[in-house]
Amino acid sequence: RSSAADASATRRAVAAASVHAPLLQGKCSEGHAPHGSEHATLLDKSKPERCLQCHENSASQYEAGFGHIPFEKGRCSDCHESHSGAHPFLLNQPEGEVCYRCHAQQRPGKEAHEHQPFAEQRCSACHQSHGSDINGYLRRGKPDLCLGCHTDIDHFWESGSAHQPAQQGECAACHASHAAPRPDLLVRDNAQLCFDCHQLDTQQLGDIHGGIAPDPATCTTCHDSHGGPQPSLLYPVQHTPFADGKCADCHEESTP
Repeated sequence: RSSAADASATRRAVAAASVHAPLLQGKCSEGHAPHGSEHATLLDKSKPERCLQCHENSASQYEAGFGHIPFEKGRCSDCHESHSGAHPFLLNQPEGEVCYRCHAQQRPGKEAHEHQPFAEQRCSACHQSHGSDINGYLRRGKPDLCLGCHTDIDHFWESGSAHQPAQQGECAACHASHAAPRPDLLVRDNAQLCFDCHQLDTQQLGDIHGGIAPDPATCTTCHDSHGGPQPSLLYPVQHTPFADGKCADCHEESTP
């Protein structure tokens, strides 16, 4: 290819939305051997060694735990352009599309309810691109990762009572991470989830609810599933008859 064509291609690359810093600074020889090399495109080192000369922090993401396979195998160009591109971080496609090339089963649009970052194809909101010391390439462990957005979940954990699965980071025991057919991304119906742990029959339900056995599907009508000001996890604002224990004023007692 002629030098004029090379110069034109370089100018187009510099004008792109996302430009690799060495190219923008005219430091081509920081990555390429000017006269000859044993590596393709005159790279002075093989990938990922060449990339890690500058991007050392990317290596630290996986060295202590789980490495993203393309990164571990030095296939940086599976996801990134070398010089410039139309997308942030020199991605060769929009973020979600890059991920779906391998993770096609995770593409949105299959379930009625979707986690907002997932629906917006912002995979990196929760996942490290290159690797992590946490399974699933998560940026942080649970519940800290979830609390980064869901800031009200732990409201009563210090000054009240926490629901143990939530406080212990077992968010996936109740919620799907990406999408689900139910509201709140529940993995099963409300009653099934609660009774997985709280194995009570109708008589027991009635005994602990003032002689009135509630519908098993209505647990969260009265109880906060993440925590509350009391060990019962009841909501802090209550209907006066309920707060006074006068449920029978409105509800019929269970048949013994």
